[in-house]
Amino acid sequence: MTEISLWLAVGTGGAAGAVLRGLLFRAVERRSPAGQQTASDAARSTLIVNVLGSLLLGSILGRIPNPSAGLSDPALVFWVTGLCGAVTTFSTLCEDAIGLARRGRRVQVAVVLLANTLLGIAALMLGLATAG
Repeated sequence: MTEISLWLAVGTGGAAGAVLRGLLFRAVERRSPAGQQTASDAARSTLIVNVLGSLLLGSILGRIPNPSAGLSDPALVFWVTGLCGAVTTFSTLCEDAIGLARRGRRVQVAVVLLANTLLGIAALMLGLATAG
């Protein structure tokens, strides 16, 4: 495959992942009372979406015999780099952490960062384990 097809796969997967992330985030946000979204609510929404994205990533990678060999496969790049990369974004996690820190919630910042890391890895491992 050509390099152009890989970039197209990343771009279209990223666009689809960004839309999916937005839809998931909104669905989680709807559980908060209207007009009362707090920094803690946003951090919770990010955590849920990141964990779901990590589970999806594990499920995809668990179905591929040798994922590193497929880095030139447009389908794999679409799903892993594009879609899952856009669903699970580090920048949103950082924004949540900074928002909480500015409000003086340093312990909650640590909990949010630790929860995203540990639960994300656990979800990835669960996806890998249940994929095959």
